[in-house]
Amino acid sequence: MAGITGVASAAESNFQPRMLHAGVVSVISKYAFTSTLSVSDAIEICKIPDGARILSVSVTNNGDCVDAKINVGTKADHDKYIESQTFQARTVYAAKGLGDPLDVTDAAANKFTVLHARISDAGSASGSNVGTLTFIVTYDCGNSRTDAS
Repeated sequence: MAGITGVASAAESNFQPRMLHAGVVSVISKYAFTSTLSVSDAIEICKIPDGARILSVSVTNNGDCVDAKINVGTKADHDKYIESQTFQARTVYAAKGLGDPLDVTDAAANKFTVLHARISDAGSASGSNVGTLTFIVTYDCGNSRTDAS
């Protein structure tokens, strides 16, 4: 497994996950690529707080990646939300794993996990091999749902 090869705007080290007392949060994160994407390239998308439920994930590509395929998930489950979907000049959406609460096992006071994107098939390239991947992630922070206790 390759290491992290890029960090999108909402995953930078100074960006903290948004935690509301109630309601839904949407995060838009952008990653500009300036060369051909390769298999196993990994991009950190955004930070998601412990217990959040992912409601939707989408990826839009405005670049020259022809037939490239992408996975979106967590470090532990790299294709939890999107598995090997072609994203050539269009938007792809999560088709699985939605609604499950994220369980973060770290000991930090501000627990969060980072969503990752991995290139599963680089496809072919044309033109300048530059562009931007735009990720939109929507999640419920937890206090707006009810517990069956």
